Amino acid sequence: MALIVASFVVLQRRDSPQPLPATASLGAQVPGTQAPRPAPPFELTTFAGHAVNLKSFAGKPLVVNFWASWCVPCRKEMPALDRTARGFAGKVGFVGIATQDIESDAKNFAGQLGISYPLAMDPNDTVGTAFNVYGLPSTFFIDSQSRIVDAVYGELDQTKLTAKLHALFPELH
Repeated sequence: MALIVASFVVLQRRDSPQPLPATASLGAQVPGTQAPRPAPPFELTTFAGHAVNLKSFAGKPLVVNFWASWCVPCRKEMPALDRTARGFAGKVGFVGIATQDIESDAKNFAGQLGISYPLAMDPNDTVGTAFNVYGLPSTFFIDSQSRIVDAVYGELDQTKLTAKLHALFPELH
C-alpha cells in the first residue's frame, strides 16, 4: 500500500481556532470566495525597499501569493509564478507576501531565484490574517475593482495559473 504525503502546510491561527474546512483541500477554491468580496487593503515594504499596496494595482487584475522560504510547495511554485508574472507583465500585477518566515531567509531564497515581481514581508501576519490565510502557499485573485474573485490554497503550476487568469479575466485574451 502506497503512502501519499501532501506537502500543503496548514498554519495554526491564534485568532481563528476552527480547522481548515474539508472543502479547502490542496489546490481547491476557498469556500466563500465564489462571490467577489472586497480585498483587504494592505501596505508593505518590498524587499527592494519600495512601498507596495492594494491601491497601486487598482484598474488591473492582481495575484497575491502568500509564501514562506521553509514551505516546500512554495519553493516549487515560485518559479512558475515568476514566469507567469513575466508573461502577463503590464496586464496583471503580482505580489508575493512572505509570512511566518525569517526575513533574511525569505530574502535569500527569493534572491537565489531572481524573482521579478514585488516581494514583501508580513512580519506580524497582519495581511495574512486579513486575507484569512490558513495554509501556504495561498494565492488570491483580485479583479480590477479590488475584489477577491477566487483563491487557491496549495501549489499552482504555470499551466493552472495561466488557465485560471484567462478564466477569471476574459479581457486578458
